[in-house]
Amino acid sequence: MKIVIILFFVVLLSAQSSFKKSSGSYSNGALGATLSYIKPDLSDLNKSLKNLDVGKLKEDIFLFGGEVSGALNSSVFVGAQYFSGSTSTSGSVVREINTETYKLSRSIKYDLSYGGISGSYYSSVMGSTGYFVGGSVNYGSVRLLLSQDAGDLTYDDLINSYDHPNLFHSSTLKCDMWAFEAFSGLRMALSDNIFLQLSVGYLYAFVDEDGVLNYEFENVMDGVPDLDINSVRYSASVMFGN
Repeated sequence: MKIVIILFFVVLLSAQSSFKKSSGSYSNGALGATLSYIKPDLSDLNKSLKNLDVGKLKEDIFLFGGEVSGALNSSVFVGAQYFSGSTSTSGSVVREINTETYKLSRSIKYDLSYGGISGSYYSSVMGSTGYFVGGSVNYGSVRLLLSQDAGDLTYDDLINSYDHPNLFHSSTLKCDMWAFEAFSGLRMALSDNIFLQLSVGYLYAFVDEDGVLNYEFENVMDGVPDLDINSVRYSASVMFGN
């Protein structure tokens, strides 16, 4: 963390000395890419998956995405964004099925994605650097992917597996969610058209307790563990604008 802070100020001072951008912000609009980090509490989910014997899902999730933003005036910006990320675990277990012993490969993947609209207020601090505060409203989903097989599959193995449902198995559980963010950070001009944004925020997501199994091919499933998200969010963005 200390190294990150030092690098941040090195970049900041370089930007200050090299560029003469007066406000540190784009005046019309911008688009760019963002990398975020969150740490949701997956304890309830991991507890429910314990019997699969493949370990716990890690609670460190990197979100990759992008955003586009337009200026209503020199201080107020509105935009749209989309992010997605995942965490997974896998392993092997030995099970006896119908008097035969199998070594089964199992995997679990937790997939998160959401997109929505955002708004922010920007104020110049010094030279080519300023701060911003804002928030966003998003809609998305949490998907839980569970799979099991007994080794490499051919196409015939896949088709014939429906006569042996205990051996080969794959399910996708999808739960809709509403996600809300509040954030603040710094924006600096690296050149006339390239901007670096560093922000810290809070993500809160309400995840539906009823899930849809296998992309609505099967009935709605109730009794899903608590998947609500409460996490600090750290983000870094590179924006291109004018």
